[in-house]
Amino acid sequence: FNLTKLDDAKTAAKNFITTVMNAPNTRVALVSFASAYTENGVTSATVTKHTDFLDVSQLANRETLNAAITGLIALGGTNTQAGIRRADQLFNAVLSADRADNNHMILLSDGLPTQSYKIKDTYLTLNTTNDTFVFSDDDNYYTAPNLPVIKFDYDTTIGPGSSEFETIHNGWGNDYFYNHSNSAISQAKMFKDVSDSRTLWTIALGTSSHGN
Repeated sequence: FNLTKLDDAKTAAKNFITTVMNAPNTRVALVSFASAYTENGVTSATVTKHTDFLDVSQLANRETLNAAITGLIALGGTNTQAGIRRADQLFNAVLSADRADNNHMILLSDGLPTQSYKIKDTYLTLNTTNDTFVFSDDDNYYTAPNLPVIKFDYDTTIGPGSSEFETIHNGWGNDYFYNHSNSAISQAKMFKDVSDSRTLWTIALGTSSHGN
């Protein structure tokens, strides 16, 4: 049978657990992300926490993680920002006394971000000099890759989950767009800026050079 990109991601995740299981004091958690979508009248969760941090030296914990990985399915779009934010919350929830000296987030994805959180007051900043947008070579404006947490409305998602870009406004000579990839980059910077002990690794499966 033909393996999918999700199959490759599952294999990579399971191999990672096997690789680190003998490393001392290593704990692993699992978060999956897609996009908010509705099928048969049921709306899906954008992001799911499958496990808290588990000590992978314990066989039972490895089995729990591997079972969660096996059960992953690919539906909807890709809200990478939501996945990064939820994983960041798991790191922040660990009590100070239990925090590791080195904290790594590994982002596995098979496509470009196609959904992200709403950015506040985008209409108020159209056609003005501000840090919400960056000007692109195509003579249009896109939401920036370095926005702080206060810029985002985390109760609202933008985009149907089918495109990297979402129109905010057009018709003034320069068009304005959400760039879902840039929102994911902003969220990644928030995670890393907390501490020098934090590192975020990205693994793109079957994407173009742009997606990587």
